[in-house]
Amino acid sequence: MNRRPCPPRSQRADRAGSRPPSLSPLLLAAAAAAASGGCEGVLSGGGDGGGLRDVSIRTPQLDALSQSAELLSRVKHVLNAYCAECHSGREGVAEGGFGFIFDAQKMAEAGIVEPGEPGRSKLIQRLRDDSMPPRDYGFRPTEQDIKLLELWISEDSPPLIAVSERPRPTRDAVLAAMKADLNDQPGPSQNDVRYISLAPILANRGIADREIDGYENAVSKLVNSLSTESAIVRPVPVVDAETGQTVALRIRLSSYGWSPADWGTIERATELTDRTAEPCDVPFLNADAFVAVASSDNVPMLDGSTRSVYSNVILKNWLAARGMLDPAQDLYPDAQAPSPLGWGQVESTLGIDATAAISAGDGRVVRAGFQASGESSSNRVVERYDTPSGGYYWRSYDFSTYGSQDGTRDIFRTPVGPAGQVWRDGAPLDPAAVPQFSPAGGAGFFGLPNGLQAYVLVDAAGQMVRTADRAISGDPLNVQGNRANENGASCLRCHHDGVVEVKDQVRDVIEKASNSFSNYEVGFVATRHPRADALEATIEADAARFRQALRQTRLHDAASGPLPDGIFDLAALYRGYLDLGSVASEFLVDEATLRAAAERIVEQGQEPAARSLLIEGGGLQRAALTYLYPLLRQELGVGDFGQFCVKPGAAPEPTPEPEPEPEPEPTPEPEPEPTPEPTPEPTPEPVPAPAP
Repeated sequence: MNRRPCPPRSQRADRAGSRPPSLSPLLLAAAAAAASGGCEGVLSGGGDGGGLRDVSIRTPQLDALSQSAELLSRVKHVLNAYCAECHSGREGVAEGGFGFIFDAQKMAEAGIVEPGEPGRSKLIQRLRDDSMPPRDYGFRPTEQDIKLLELWISEDSPPLIAVSERPRPTRDAVLAAMKADLNDQPGPSQNDVRYISLAPILANRGIADREIDGYENAVSKLVNSLSTESAIVRPVPVVDAETGQTVALRIRLSSYGWSPADWGTIERATELTDRTAEPCDVPFLNADAFVAVASSDNVPMLDGSTRSVYSNVILKNWLAARGMLDPAQDLYPDAQAPSPLGWGQVESTLGIDATAAISAGDGRVVRAGFQASGESSSNRVVERYDTPSGGYYWRSYDFSTYGSQDGTRDIFRTPVGPAGQVWRDGAPLDPAAVPQFSPAGGAGFFGLPNGLQAYVLVDAAGQMVRTADRAISGDPLNVQGNRANENGASCLRCHHDGVVEVKDQVRDVIEKASNSFSNYEVGFVATRHPRADALEATIEADAARFRQALRQTRLHDAASGPLPDGIFDLAALYRGYLDLGSVASEFLVDEATLRAAAERIVEQGQEPAARSLLIEGGGLQRAALTYLYPLLRQELGVGDFGQFCVKPGAAPEPTPEPEPEPEPEPTPEPEPEPTPEPTPEPTPEPVPAPAP
């Protein structure tokens, strides 16, 4: 979880009323998502809970979460979104003496929650009477968020931070398992193999076993979401022979259309690895680092810059394979500017002529417009296209402010648009004759050949951007704490179940007030905004295709209840606040050992940041740990685990042979006995992509 010190009220106040809050993956009812017109999430609507206060406490969606790891994951997200800034206990943050929001036992002892009795719990009472979070905080919990907490309390408030008794993996065992697995692969294919280590999350006693199942699923979902291939290919578990634990996942770059350069893009962005001096044949990355970096288009670097990774893997590969750019070209050659590519190139690769389809009104475009969106700060229009390959493409038009004097930012006054893309009689429609809306930016996604989705954000000119303008849209659950709507990470979270249900409000408005609009405007809406049942059927067909592909990515099923969609959680583990236990887990040691190492570093005066690990409730942000990493590694004597390089064909414990001494007449060495070639493990059969 990304936990930040509670800001002074003066800093909170400028947040209030700045824009309608965005959504998180915690809004459970599909009807709620539809009513808000945005992604399913924690922050839907305003202080009235998004108009959902009439939803019963136990709904089918909530019942599905009962007694599941997903319930605990979502409860933590809600508490993190609304309570953690002031009550996490991190770095002494404990307003009103309450600094244990993630400790269910302490909250019960203090009377903040009454296990089994949500109505008597002060936590629920304060949320229900709207006294918490403070009004100047800006973001308000929805009815579904509160009901989620009520469900958790009604089940006797199970611990949010589980204490696992599973064995802590050792560094040597994890490395040996990966090396042995690598040696079992056919020699020529070893350069195609990479590993994603689960060791740090296995070592973290605060992560429940079922959560780890969700994290393994998350790795599989992400690698397939970055794939240009037509088949879903699940990573292969690598098991420690002694404990029977899955300690890593093996992937093959070619299974996802990746090159070694794509892996290098991800690897370099972790800043724990530098292969430039001594290239590594088959490297691995820890799962939390891999997911946090590979899903992000705004990776913060130690030099203060940011780096695009998500788009420079999936979108670059997609566009390069179709001749839109050189594979060696960065999508963002100027880190401070939009990409030179945008809607036009993406739509060209999908076989879509948006201007022709919008202008024709012949059913090729399906639109919906609504007042409030969970992602954007104003009214919004979304539209859908079929692709010639049988897939789908959705894009949105977003606006910087609600309304304007000429109505070009209000879709209920100006339903025709966008300006410049509506033609009539062989020429662009004259805005003096028919007003047309002008978006300030947009977002979009398209179905990949394997049934999952790729995402794009654009500016007003339609050029790709890594993060949206904050005046247009935002993401209050961004794991970096900057509330930016970030391509990749924010989109994957919002669309964790695929296509989000929306309801069109424009057609109803135009039909009921048709006398206020021209015949052209009324006809334009009638031929592009379908009736509710047709729109619902279109969305459900696309959503079903995505869900089918998503099921095929899973390494673990949800037989005992829904598993968390761990992409967001894993990224939060990596980017969030790291306490002593989290740092110890990263080095596969216990807290006492890590504390002793930090004390030695402080005594030697090497790195002041180590002091943060020694204070009560102390910890580090990821950037500080990156600076501290080499010193801790040295003090702990664990070697270069985070950067370990597995060499193809190497024995599990290679020992270099001494150079033979020269002799005048050397005696011929006997020929070594041939080493039997290892039997290759069968390559997992790819799962065929779902039928469109």
